[in-house]
Amino acid sequence: YKTWINQLNLLCEDTYFFSYCIFFYFIAMIISILMTVKVINEFERKSVILSFLKLLILAQLIMVIFPGSFTIAFSCFIFGICNSVIGCFLFVLIYENLKTRCSYIQIMIPLSAVLQICLFYLVKNWEKLCLINIAVSLIVIYFFDYFIESFEFLHVNRKYK
Repeated sequence: YKTWINQLNLLCEDTYFFSYCIFFYFIAMIISILMTVKVINEFERKSVILSFLKLLILAQLIMVIFPGSFTIAFSCFIFGICNSVIGCFLFVLIYENLKTRCSYIQIMIPLSAVLQICLFYLVKNWEKLCLINIAVSLIVIYFFDYFIESFEFLHVNRKYK
């Protein structure tokens, strides 16, 4: 396995590094959730999802190109913001576009985390996993144009096309 611990020699140097990364990730999630609650009906869901998906791609590219303790900690902060915002906006977008209301879409985020763990087990290299995530994100961005904006959002904000 090629992990951050092996590549950055973190086993003996900094025992608190992963605690800092997790702290930055969850602080970013808290900040983004508080922001998302305020702005979820102000901006189009598709444009917000696409913007944060592009930011997520940029953070992963920076992490792969410039691996280091600071870069990984900063990327964890960006991941926390992006994952939370994308998750909230995508959930609302999908939920509002379904003809019948159902709760099974709430499993998306935990399921994606399990898929990431399984994918890392298969790939055994965090850099390759980042590149796979970037490729999948680019495919999602390409096909996301075919996904319609929420009718409820368009109706509430009187943005008819």
